[in-house]
Amino acid sequence: MNRKLKIVENIFFISGISLGLYALATTYFSNKGLPPGVCPVNNNRGLFYTSIALLLVSIIFPYLSKTFVQFKKK
Repeated sequence: MNRKLKIVENIFFISGISLGLYALATTYFSNKGLPPGVCPVNNNRGLFYTSIALLLVSIIFPYLSKTFVQFKKK
């Protein structure tokens, strides 16, 4: 049970990192074609928020899994 929860935690972390890198790369490459003064982050705001949320879940998940495992033993 604990090993499965660790795998889920790692999946959240890896997906958050990869989505964040994708959003950064998309922002960088779309910035080349935009005129000066335009913010390229507005186009990818949802990707950035989603990657931050996944990384926060990967940080919070170990504490929740410990509580879940202790509750399951009782």
